[in-house]
Amino acid sequence: MSTSSSKPPKVSMIMAAYNAAPFLEQSLGSLLDQTYTDFEILCVDDGSTDDTVSTIEHVASTRPNGDKIRLLRTDHVGAGIARNIALQQAQGEYISFLDADDFVDKQLLEKAVYKADTVQADIVIWDLWFYDHNTQIDQYPPVGTLTFSNFDDGDGVFTYTKNPDYIFNSFQNWIWNKLFRRSFLIEHEITFPDFARTQDLQFTCLALVEAQRIAVIYERLSHYRINRGSSNMDTNDQHPLNFLDAFIALKAELMQRGMYKIVQRSYVNWALQSALANMFLQRRYSTFREVFNALKEHGFDQMDITGHATQKYIQCDIWLTEYHMILEQSPEDVLMYFTQNLRTNEARGITEINRLDRVLKQREDQIRQLSDTLETQRNDIATLSTSLRNITLSAEYRLGKKILLLPRLIKDLLTCHR
Repeated sequence: MSTSSSKPPKVSMIMAAYNAAPFLEQSLGSLLDQTYTDFEILCVDDGSTDDTVSTIEHVASTRPNGDKIRLLRTDHVGAGIARNIALQQAQGEYISFLDADDFVDKQLLEKAVYKADTVQADIVIWDLWFYDHNTQIDQYPPVGTLTFSNFDDGDGVFTYTKNPDYIFNSFQNWIWNKLFRRSFLIEHEITFPDFARTQDLQFTCLALVEAQRIAVIYERLSHYRINRGSSNMDTNDQHPLNFLDAFIALKAELMQRGMYKIVQRSYVNWALQSALANMFLQRRYSTFREVFNALKEHGFDQMDITGHATQKYIQCDIWLTEYHMILEQSPEDVLMYFTQNLRTNEARGITEINRLDRVLKQREDQIRQLSDTLETQRNDIATLSTSLRNITLSAEYRLGKKILLLPRLIKDLLTCHR
């Protein structure tokens, strides 16, 4: 598969796990079941207090390919630093990441490595499912979550310069739907910062602007778990301003690398969209107000949003509306707006669900009618086949064939003597 050698390139898959025991059988299992076989799994226990370590050891000792798991242990340093520890020990030509509660398609590595090797990509990005933990059903992410079409028009590979105004908000700062060439990460000194949350922002965004060759796969190969309960939101309230620190750090790093001006519009839009999302995702009013006040007092300025908050520059009118509301209204008023807007969207959602239910019922009726028609036709064919078989077995049919045999012989003789 590799263009440089007949031997397939090795992949290092990195998973930072903190109190993730209930999910590890599925997440690690999806890695061990890969159709691509040349890989290692660096699983970092980030100071867990549950059965994470024993679960990893159990999977490693009982599952096929379990010997590919390397268990690393550290104090609770956070996912970013835990991943850096694994990066230092990784031996693969390519690096992929998986959150401990997610899982992947069994052909993920086969398809991603093939794509990377074929076009010599620094990064390969693929589509994904949102996996609802409550219903255990895959569902489509919201429209616009990933927008490959802003960059991929059939050329196969691209860089951020193809559409710099949309590079960050087209591909998100997720690391778990991307494959990275390890030498590329080392060359450009791309590692994770020490934040409790939003550690992947700087890593992914720097990789997106430093990569000379990016490719995409239009297949949903990752399953990102949602609605798993309150635990995945706890750090949101514990570290409500981490996202702001992460965006400020990213801006400083982009400026140091001389790239900020080129991607400024994408940065500003992604920062504004993320700031609003983080504020409304808070589960306590106290942290909601903390984020609100931080954005209003200094956050928008520090993220370079204030000077660019115009309809021409901001890519979504709703973001601009909510930005002005934060500046002009109280946190209570904005929260009331969000609540009312949520109810309106919920009502619209119910209406749309009802409409889709009606469409689904119509389709089911059509399928049922077609099935009935098909069954009728099958019965008719069976009846006709039986009739034909009875005819061919009948004495009259056999007698008729014998009567016709002599005229056929005479015809053949006449044809031969012409």
